[in-house]
Amino acid sequence: MGFNPFGFHLTSVLIHIVNALILYVIVLGLSASLGLAFFTALIFSVHPLLSESVNYISSRSDILLGLFLLLSLFFYARIQGRLLRSRYFYISIICFVAALLSKESALVFPLFLLVYAIVLDKGKKNNLAYFLVSLIYILVRVVVSFKFKYVGHYFPVFSLALTDIKVIAQYASLIFYPFSLHKNWLLPLVTSLKDSGFILSFLACAGMVILAIRWFKKNKLFSFGLFWFFIFIIPSLNIILLPLLNIPPALGKAIISEAWAYLAVMGMILAVCSFLLKAAVYRNAKLIVYIVLILVACFFSGLTVKRNELWAGNPVNFYKDLLWYHPANASIHYNLANAYFQQDLCGEAIKEYQTVVFLNPAHLYARNNLCNAYVKCSKFDQAVSACEELIKINPYIFKAYYNLGAAYFNQGEYAKAIVAYEKAVTLRPDFKEAAEALELVKQKIKSGEKGRREKD
Repeated sequence: MGFNPFGFHLTSVLIHIVNALILYVIVLGLSASLGLAFFTALIFSVHPLLSESVNYISSRSDILLGLFLLLSLFFYARIQGRLLRSRYFYISIICFVAALLSKESALVFPLFLLVYAIVLDKGKKNNLAYFLVSLIYILVRVVVSFKFKYVGHYFPVFSLALTDIKVIAQYASLIFYPFSLHKNWLLPLVTSLKDSGFILSFLACAGMVILAIRWFKKNKLFSFGLFWFFIFIIPSLNIILLPLLNIPPALGKAIISEAWAYLAVMGMILAVCSFLLKAAVYRNAKLIVYIVLILVACFFSGLTVKRNELWAGNPVNFYKDLLWYHPANASIHYNLANAYFQQDLCGEAIKEYQTVVFLNPAHLYARNNLCNAYVKCSKFDQAVSACEELIKINPYIFKAYYNLGAAYFNQGEYAKAIVAYEKAVTLRPDFKEAAEALELVKQKIKSGEKGRREKD
């Protein structure tokens, strides 16, 4: 595929379609209702909240996780008789292992199977093997490959726990109200039980839990869908995520990613569709529910198309949209600057690189790219100043000397250019561009000296 992303995007879309089809088969097997299975899979397939999971190549792990866990559930549901004698059990275990290798969020799957067996009364299938596989995976991950280096970030555990109530409610609200979608939401940490946002979120979450318990006998699929949502949100909670990955709370805020909700969305959609169709007792009522669900699917499809256009379109527009939500985020400004630079809009790139340096003076990549942009814009005096400032901060950045040499060369300061290029080659002997530029300057000096001798 090389640098062409088409193949990655195509396979992501195909995997998402397959996931929707598997979800349809699973719900049909659980409910024997074509309507419930169809609308659950349909709304899931077009939901705008999943745009990031499907469009963002780095989020492929989320859709692969969904694929393998759905397959594992599908084969688990087909197990009949003794567990160890069923080929479906071994296929299910293999799919579960594949899910773990796709993303560690699969570790909650044994808990999900336990809830599946209890809520839907699917007999006493022994899912101890899934817990055992999870335990083995954790041991291997920690002992063999988990390179954990704790740098001493302070995690306000109580505050994160309270904030995660808001995080859960935020994920739920985005399923029902998928507007203002963007990458990496940041929620202020809750520091008090009196926080109004926390109180409303707590009431919403408590209400969902109470509904799931009270409707346990009336509508098992409704309860199961809500528990499905809660279980697969667990790996995305900051109280687990931040300490595990050693990420400091970002500017005192909690992190939300739309891609992390991929599996949880399935459960919430199943719960809502099950509730609506169960409540529609009369024939006309069911027809109205069908019409409403079709309209919702069409509306979500339109939102998804608009969201996909942003993902697939000009990167400049994508990062400018992000900046509307995070105007002081240095990383977004940096990406926007790079997008401008790649489109030869070096004036705009310079402004964004300057913003990055203002927001984060230690951002050395932005400083170096600023030097490069100055050279590209023929602003050689500014390039010299920027390069010299960067070299003072870190004298081992070979590209800074290369950009400094380019600025001196264009100013006609050949001797200074040679010194800068030689320093770049010394720091990075395999830096081909610097070596070639150094040779070019030397030839320029020789040709100039030869011309003067001929005149004399």
